[in-house]
Amino acid sequence: MERIKHGKLYQYRVYLIMLLPAVAYFLIFSYLPMTGVVIAFKEFTYDGGIFKSPWVGLKNFRFFFESGQALRVTLNTVLYNGTFLIVNTVLQLLVAIVLSELAGRGFKKTLQSALLLPHFISWVIVGAFVYNLLNYRYGALNSLLTALGMDPIDVYSLPAAWKYIIVFFNAWKGVGYGSIVYLAAILGIDRSIYEAAEMDGANIFQKIRQNSVRYFLYYPFIFRYSIFLEAPFIRRRKANHKYKFVSVENR
Repeated sequence: MERIKHGKLYQYRVYLIMLLPAVAYFLIFSYLPMTGVVIAFKEFTYDGGIFKSPWVGLKNFRFFFESGQALRVTLNTVLYNGTFLIVNTVLQLLVAIVLSELAGRGFKKTLQSALLLPHFISWVIVGAFVYNLLNYRYGALNSLLTALGMDPIDVYSLPAAWKYIIVFFNAWKGVGYGSIVYLAAILGIDRSIYEAAEMDGANIFQKIRQNSVRYFLYYPFIFRYSIFLEAPFIRRRKANHKYKFVSVENR
């Protein structure tokens, strides 16, 4: 049995070596940082750090639930993440569809790179960017308003505005990267389907609605992950010019 195991490891040694960078990445950036969750059970001090600060048990949780803000904080977290999910998914789909329909290859690559760039900017830099943009005294927005003879706006004293600001910058940072999977799924659709629709007299919006959009509405999970899972689904054109999904095995 041991000989068989070692033989299998040796047989797939190249694949295992190729897997090592990904394993190392997730160990370093995903699993090791999880040790920091112990800070929830400690009274953090700067000189003691995360691991040498004194233990306080469930004192921090007791303070949180007795503060009267637990429900509000939890509700805000759920609502913000739900909004991020809906807004980002819709915008990612739109960006993917627009990029797939652009004709100029150079312009398409440039636009895609510009949309992808914010993903690689850390949230600390994004926070500094927002501060310099919206600062009451020296921000770019208020400097422009002052130059135009208008009164400056103290955005940091308007809590209602931050609901939209947070959602906007979250979408700005994540839409470009998230659209890659959708774009790959759209480019994976058989182009003969679009050609057939064009021969039937469909304009560009009808082709998008009948092909790209319906492609995502019917099987959202498959479309988001099919490039990794190689889901065996294709599109078959029926006599009445409608389309449906069928398994490859049923062709």
